[in-house]
Amino acid sequence: MWVLSNLGAYEIANASDSYWLITTSPARRHSLGEAVHSLFREIMVTWTLLQNNYDPNQWTLQPLLKGSMMVYMLIFGTIYMQQKYRMVMSLAFYVYFFLCGEVTFNMQFFFGMFLSDLSNHQPSLDFINSRIWIRRFVPPILMFIGLWIASYPEDHADWAAWSLQLKTLSTYILVLKQDTPRFFTGLGMDFICVAIFLSPSLKDWLSSKYLLWLGKNSFAVYLIHGTLIRTVLAWCMYGITIPDKVEKEVDGKMELVKGPGLKHRGYLAMSIFIPLFFVLLYTLANLWTAHVDPLCARWTAAFERATLNESEKTTSSGPAGQGLLSQPA
Repeated sequence: MWVLSNLGAYEIANASDSYWLITTSPARRHSLGEAVHSLFREIMVTWTLLQNNYDPNQWTLQPLLKGSMMVYMLIFGTIYMQQKYRMVMSLAFYVYFFLCGEVTFNMQFFFGMFLSDLSNHQPSLDFINSRIWIRRFVPPILMFIGLWIASYPEDHADWAAWSLQLKTLSTYILVLKQDTPRFFTGLGMDFICVAIFLSPSLKDWLSSKYLLWLGKNSFAVYLIHGTLIRTVLAWCMYGITIPDKVEKEVDGKMELVKGPGLKHRGYLAMSIFIPLFFVLLYTLANLWTAHVDPLCARWTAAFERATLNESEKTTSSGPAGQGLLSQPA
């Protein structure tokens, strides 16, 4: 992304009439030194200030890292706890982060942990399986509620009666003025996940090899889609010719400034290029999953081997079940 930006790959996006493209497409730097400085700055602020001018989507990486460590610490701290009590702890953290106003990420981390334990808690599974009505009637209700809640719009909730009702409800349940749209999106997805968990038919349908393939590549899609939109899709929709600058009076002086934004090629072009864009996106995402992810895994494994002390290397290379927490025979 940094290389593309400083090679001018975002120039068309920056000259377009799209607000999102303009605000997420940084201009190339004037010198190599300035470009290198911006690279290190963006790496730093990605993990500290949740910002990244080269790819705004990367603001999520720091909360995801923090969340993974919190889940790890809870699992480690409750490793000898009975499963049902660990589930209670997960729900307690879910409520805690709701009260803290951290509804976008932290609530969902611990709901996922709860659902994972629930799906492996045999007494709960026996209870559900012995009551057919739970699997038959509850999932559609939960799915409807989840889709309704998760459809809450980012803006203008007062434009429709159903979203206005949710907005009014939020004034009673969101005590710290949390991010209302993201709260309802997350809460709705929680309902949907429980509906899927309770429904064998939904789980079978979602286990289709085609849907599994889409899911396998979803994180790679998340990582690269913004860059492809600002480059390939922008070139297809706006062309590859950067408009000339125009003279404009600024503070009493005539200066060359960016002219009117480029207009896209119309809805016919959009109907052609967007499907082709998705083909390209998932092709590249699949290549990323097949080659980049394993490479990162090998680097991580090499780092682990290099940093383990000798006794841990011996233990970790022993037979299964001989880890640090294994009990003597």
